[in-house]
Amino acid sequence: MLAPDLSLRVASRSAAATPLILDFVAGRYEREGVPAADFTAVAGVSYARTGVGLASRTNGTLATFPADAPRITDRGLLLETAATNLFTRSDDFANSVWGTEGSRVGGFPAPDGTNNAVEITLPNSAVTLARILAGAGSATGISGKLYVASIEAFSWTSFLVRNETTATNLNSRAVDFSAHPSGTVNGWTVTPMADGWFEIAFTRTAGISAGDTVRIYYGNSGVNMNGRKLRLWGGNFFQSPSPGTPIPTGASAATRGADAASVVVPVGATAWEAVYGDADTLVGGTVTPGTTFDLATGRPWLNGFLKRFTLR
Repeated sequence: MLAPDLSLRVASRSAAATPLILDFVAGRYEREGVPAADFTAVAGVSYARTGVGLASRTNGTLATFPADAPRITDRGLLLETAATNLFTRSDDFANSVWGTEGSRVGGFPAPDGTNNAVEITLPNSAVTLARILAGAGSATGISGKLYVASIEAFSWTSFLVRNETTATNLNSRAVDFSAHPSGTVNGWTVTPMADGWFEIAFTRTAGISAGDTVRIYYGNSGVNMNGRKLRLWGGNFFQSPSPGTPIPTGASAATRGADAASVVVPVGATAWEAVYGDADTLVGGTVTPGTTFDLATGRPWLNGFLKRFTLR
């Protein structure tokens, strides 16, 4: 009877539970073999974020999360630094802050699942679609994005960043959405999304100084439009050199706070391992039991998706 009892104890020890498993893609959360219903239910986990946040899914749509809710989609856990969207009325292109050219009708499906997109039917004349921000220049750079849909076989000329203080056109790009564009040209990055939508993002560091007035052209700069249609949603402008996820605004600018996420290292754990990004990049290091591991600050996956985090 001693031999079987001994073998059972040896087997039990060899099958000791992994100290911590946080698999954000698979939805598996365990600490010392004890499963949890979700990420924030894991013992030792802390998470906070002020402001509404959005995150993309693999199917090209956007999910919306209230303050203090971890932004977990099928791409993983999104962790970002704080950002402020200076474009007011971000989803309301029928509002006069976005100009009054053409006829504008709201109520169209948008990338976030709402019906807040606006369709602009442009007149049979030369018009300019643009928005200006006085004093919005930043010494570290500026960036922004908006979401565009069009079935027109037409090169929208142009998406353009202009420094009005120095009267200088900076980076620009012409886009024919019927050609299914993608990639970066002249600082403008086009990313295909679901249902015919495209994310159009720009970044600019040179030619901009603190306090400069900036004008962003979104779609065209003065050619005859002949009744062409353009759907728009989610205008964002940031005083930083790289655009983050969109931040909804109303009558005032809005800030999304930084994602603060950490976990207390369990007893017995000596090493950490993380997988992040679309390329499934693997990184790791050592840990000390009882200390707090910061999942966001200074990590290589910050401003991107953390897919899996394990302590062994």
